[in-house]
Amino acid sequence: MLTRRGGRTAARAARAGRIARAGRTARAGRTARAGRIARTGRTGRTGPATGWARPSNRAVSTAALGALVALAAYSGHVPAVTSRLPAEWTALPVIVIAGLLALAVAIGWPSLLAIPARLGATVVMILGGVGGVLAVAYSRGEPFLRALPLVIAFAILLAFVHELTRPGPRGHVVESLSGVVTGVVVAASASAWIAAQRTSGGIGLVVAGAVALAIASAVSATRLRGWFRSIATMVAAAGAAGTIAYIAPPDVRPLAGTVLGLAVGVVITSLDALFHRLPALEGRLARLAAVALPVSLCGVFVYIIGRVLVG
Repeated sequence: MLTRRGGRTAARAARAGRIARAGRTARAGRTARAGRIARTGRTGRTGPATGWARPSNRAVSTAALGALVALAAYSGHVPAVTSRLPAEWTALPVIVIAGLLALAVAIGWPSLLAIPARLGATVVMILGGVGGVLAVAYSRGEPFLRALPLVIAFAILLAFVHELTRPGPRGHVVESLSGVVTGVVVAASASAWIAAQRTSGGIGLVVAGAVALAIASAVSATRLRGWFRSIATMVAAAGAAGTIAYIAPPDVRPLAGTVLGLAVGVVITSLDALFHRLPALEGRLARLAAVALPVSLCGVFVYIIGRVLVG
């Protein structure tokens, strides 16, 4: 009797020991897996980021887009280009760039925000973004953005229709709808570059804003960290825009250029801080939107500051 009781006690003790060891092993495995996920940004990738997945490469791509906008705006002032175009189409290079920016944002925005039913959302954003660019391009006389609210309102109605008819689970309706509407507004913001060029002193204004955008994006790609990079980005953007305003046509004063550059630097700094904490940027389409988004948004600030400080 005592022998059987001792055997059962020993068996229970051995089983409890195995369970305890298995529990410790499972906890260690979960801890290691959590560490791997944290290091890879919850994307399943290991090793250093490459290509557009690197923030510095995205910033350099945004800088190249900003330089392209500046070149397109300046080409509308070159006689070799303007002599071949009607007077109302001297902004054609900027119109083309704005249309491509709206298209890039519309294509990549659903992946950036993980919006369900991405095909339908992309179609709605393309109609709102590219439609807004065409509406501003065909507007004659002030105010140049008068048709843009109508296009955005129509796109918002389409966003509601899309939410009511999209297939799949019906969860996260509010997040999906707000994401599509925000994408429409951001994509349509590219049209502000066209309106800015057509205002008084528009060419110098757009060139100053675009150069500030390119310089700020280039500085944000450096190895500076924390507040040093943020301050350097804003100072470089303000200095670049102020310098362009000083040497550009006299319609843009250096003070107005400096304020414009500072606003652009704040936008680039804010988006840089946001994108560094967004794991969704591992997707190619999401990175495409992340590259075009700062350029599209800065057009609004260029137009507003130009209207207030330049006229």
